[in-house]
Formats: sequence, structure tokens, C-alpha cells
Amino acid sequence: LNEHRFARQVRRIGHPFFIICGFGDTGSLLARGLNDHWLRGVIIDVDPERIKALRLRDYRVTMPGLCADPTNPRHLDDAGVRMPNCKGVVILTVNEEINVRIAVMTRLLNPDIHILCRSSSKRHIEHLQSLGNVTIINPFEIFSQLLSMAITAPRLHNLNSCLVRNPRARLGEPIEVPTGDWILCGYGRMGKWLYRQFALNGIKPVIIDPKIEEIEGAARIINSHANLDPLKQAGLEQAAGVVAGTDSDHDNLSILMSVQALKPDAFTIVRQNSHENQIAFDAINAHLVLQSSLTTARRVLKHLISPQVQIFIDYLREQGEDICAHTVKNLQELIGDEPPHLWQVKIFAHEASAVMEYLQEGKSLSLHELIRDPHQLNSSLPCMSLSIARGESRIMLPDENELLVAEDEILFCGTE
Repeated sequence: LNEHRFARQVRRIGHPFFIICGFGDTGSLLARGLNDHWLRGVIIDVDPERIKALRLRDYRVTMPGLCADPTNPRHLDDAGVRMPNCKGVVILTVNEEINVRIAVMTRLLNPDIHILCRSSSKRHIEHLQSLGNVTIINPFEIFSQLLSMAITAPRLHNLNSCLVRNPRARLGEPIEVPTGDWILCGYGRMGKWLYRQFALNGIKPVIIDPKIEEIEGAARIINSHANLDPLKQAGLEQAAGVVAGTDSDHDNLSILMSVQALKPDAFTIVRQNSHENQIAFDAINAHLVLQSSLTTARRVLKHLISPQVQIFIDYLREQGEDICAHTVKNLQELIGDEPPHLWQVKIFAHEASAVMEYLQEGKSLSLHELIRDPHQLNSSLPCMSLSIARGESRIMLPDENELLVAEDEILFCGTE
């Protein structure tokens, strides 16, 4: 009965929607992000308690959920994977083997649909890439990119944090990361990615880990847990900062407590593995918290709002901090202290029929005219275009006099 009711609910969805397989920490945070941007989701999870929790959420958009195995093609079909308004399938379970199975079933049912799948295993990533039109979401890679951005491009890190609605970030107020030597505590899968980014930026950290013997390029290796004495041996007093990056929240919190006992003003970056420990991480007051589920959900959300969002961030990274600072200044002048909000406008007949008719009559329409305030025609709405996707090309930070053409996809940033 529940399956039939669920299927009927899905069939009644008239707007674009995404299927989310896995409603743990990451899936729950992603659903909240979709809701904030008026995007709809359909949830499948094997845990009945999670589906019960979903039904108690006060979402402003449709979010039906089913307690079922998403590797079963019938359940994916009930979730609408073959419906024309299903715009993607997001696979976020913690089991990488299960994720691949879901991806394979999805591709068999819908050869063209976009799949976003969490994976950090080389073997599983290769399998997923062979399916085509799959975006791999690797939490460890995302962590390392954010760390590198915070150290080498703090203005861009601040803008990126604001665009994904990090409540701790304020536009135009980047984290001031000190320069110098670093201490990396933990050299597991996460530590390897972090070390790779350090090396790319010419930084040779001291690594503290009880199981590692030799790492090419490291300043020094200390085979121990990151307690008081090892931190002293690593040169904490002279270090620019410390990264607590183990896969144990208890160990990471203990490392930071030791750091604060030895050097209260030390710059600290910490990995948070479980969303349930949020209160403890708030209390430790690290300068930068990299929460696996949250960073993963934010990266997926950027893809679902528009693939242009991450392309735009990558563009600013290449252009440098001066262009980023100019972009932030222009955005601040438009939205003030309001949190930035992203959305995409597609110049297609089914989404912007009046604009399409106008263009098809041979008339020209500029970006400036598109965002004119309908209530005050001599002024514009408080938003700016970040990029325009035109076929295979991209126009980054387009001029307001840019003439629009049919099938343009415009990424805007303003207020909600």
C-alpha cells in the first residue's frame, strides 16, 4: 500500500525533481538545501526510521519518501527515474558497492539521466565513469580542495562558503590563514588527499600518525598519536597551523584540545565525520571545520542548482584573488548584508516562453533588460549574472549589455 501511494505521489509531481538514494546525514542535508532553493526531491532509503524522520520535516516543496532498497529497479521506477521531469539521481549511501549497483540499475532504466554518486575508491570510480554522464562526488577530494582554497585563495573560499550558505561565513570577510609550516595529524585516505594539496602549494608538513613510516616530501614523520609530546616535537610553537584529519571525531577533538592547551592562539582546521557531534565541534571553536556530510551535500547542491556554479568557482580560481575581490565588491553593492542566493534561468520555450517569442520576432534583448525591475523600469533587480552557458561555450561575468540568444542558460546571484 505504501509503495502504491508513494508511486502516485511521484506521478503527481509536475515540476523538475531529483531522486536521492540514501537519507543519512548527507542526504538529509541535501534535501534541506533543495528545499531552500525550491527544488523538489524524491527519497529512497532502507532505514524506516529515516523515512519516518523525513515525513516529519516541514518542507515547503514536495519530498515524498519510500522505505525500500534502491538497488531494486522497481523502486527506482516508482521513484520516477523514467519520468521526463526527473532531472537526476543522487546516490549517497555509505556503501560504495551499493552505490555502484544503484548507478548501474539507474543507467539501465534511463540511459540518458545524469547520475551524481559518492565514491572515493579508484575501482568503483572507474566502474562509475564507464556508465557515462556520471559526476563523481569524492568527499576527500572536496575536503582537500577546500583546504587548499582556504590557504591560497581565502577570498574565493569565503565567496564559495557564502554561495553554499555556510552560516559561519560573511561575504567579504575571508578567513585569514597564516603562512608557514603546517602539522598534519592523520595520514589515512583523507590525510593523503590533504598532503597532496599541501605539496601542490609548496608546503611540506610535519605528519603525525602512528602507522606511517616514510612519505616522500614530508618535512618530518612522527610515528605516534597526536598527543602533547608529539605536537611539541612537531614544532607546534612555530607552526602556522594544525590539521586534525583522522577518521575519528573523538581523536580529532582530543588533538585540538591538546593544541589549545599548548598554544591557545594556534590556527586549527578539523575534520568532522559525524553530523551528530555538531555541538562538540561548535564548542571546540576551530577556525575551519570540514564536515564530510555537509561539504558533500553542498557540492552536490551546487551541481543540482546548475553545473555552472562549480565551473564559475574554478574560473575564479584560475583568474586570481583580484578578480574574485572585484566580483565580491560588486555583489555586496547589490545585496548588502543579505545572504547570496543562486538560481538559473533557461531561455527555452517551456521555461521562458515570452522571452523566446520576443527573440523569435527578431528583436534583441540584453542581460540588463532581462533583469529590469518590473515595478520600477528605470532600475534593475538586485542580482548579477555570474555566467552564461551558450552551447558548448561559457561567458564568465558577462557584461550587462550582453545580448541574449535562445537556449542561453544564465546563472544569477542575488537575494531570495
